[in-house]
Amino acid sequence: MTISRDLYKHDVDFAALAVKSPAFNKHLKPNGQLDFSNPDAVKQLTKSLLENDFGIAIELPDDRLCPPVILCLNFNLKGQKYNYILWIQDLLDTTSSDYTDRYDADREVVGLDVIDFTICNPPFYISASELVSSAAAKSRPPYSACTGAEIEMVTPGGEVAFISRMIDESLALKERCQWYTSMVGKLSSLEQIVSRLKIKGVTNWAVITLEQGGKTRRWAVGWSWGLMRPKQDVARGTSSVPKHLLPFPSEFKFNVDGRSLEELIVRLNVTVGSLGLKWKYRSELYSGIGFADSNVWSRAARREIQKNGNYESRETQSIGDAALGFRVDLRPGQEKNEEVEVKVRWLQGVEEVLFESFCGMLKRQLSS
Repeated sequence: MTISRDLYKHDVDFAALAVKSPAFNKHLKPNGQLDFSNPDAVKQLTKSLLENDFGIAIELPDDRLCPPVILCLNFNLKGQKYNYILWIQDLLDTTSSDYTDRYDADREVVGLDVIDFTICNPPFYISASELVSSAAAKSRPPYSACTGAEIEMVTPGGEVAFISRMIDESLALKERCQWYTSMVGKLSSLEQIVSRLKIKGVTNWAVITLEQGGKTRRWAVGWSWGLMRPKQDVARGTSSVPKHLLPFPSEFKFNVDGRSLEELIVRLNVTVGSLGLKWKYRSELYSGIGFADSNVWSRAARREIQKNGNYESRETQSIGDAALGFRVDLRPGQEKNEEVEVKVRWLQGVEEVLFESFCGMLKRQLSS
């Protein structure tokens, strides 16, 4: 998505939007503000923003949910739905086959037999009475009017049962979808959902907190049956969720002092290159990418290599099926003799122990 991620960093200029959208202008008050308690006004704001900022023209039934693009108009509180979509983009960008962690404008997002992602705003409530009691329990009225039918907000078993069915269905589809995602309304539900993911054998999942003006907090959870690991700030994009609900870290950092950058580059290439795995270092980026089929850095593996001298036979045959994919980035200090930061990024694989073992070995070799 080429639209700015800071699209709603500043307050929306309602007056300017009203000039472009006569339908929105009808709902603007004399003081230039909008009555967010008016369902029709909120619905038209969403329609006008989608058309003006994204080129999307939609019709919204009066008796159905209207997920707002924005509610509170300041950065990071700009609207859960927009944050949710940006997060999905990050999941796709940081688990792409080019291993760059960057947005690819030429990538086509598809939706046929093989799809890139699912997006879901599930029914949060078990019953109509729970919906009513939840609204009554809020100390202050919501920022925005709530529209929608009971069928969109209530389902047997609530959001936990709904998303659990998604998990079960993903077991049949597996890698026909790259990322399965859904919003979650309650932290207690998130705990149950992550537990179910683990029970079903999912090792690659991601969690983010979606803030909304400090009054309503939602979460999003995503899981993948593929091998590509998202960046750490994408997979663990929250500080308000207990750590046991978050996936294993996909980044490992350490500093090395007492060596020049040039010495460290040589040592890195000798260390990784001697393992007989696929390894390519780009000196202009101070970065290298490698792939291994197994723990080729263990003592037993190194002894075998030393004994037979057969590096070629141990090289990864297919990058896409490699048990471990990783990138090592060196960040030189500002001063000549300043310590160098080493960051190891987990790109691919399902075995946490394998990634952790590689990081430990690399730190010992570069720091010794």
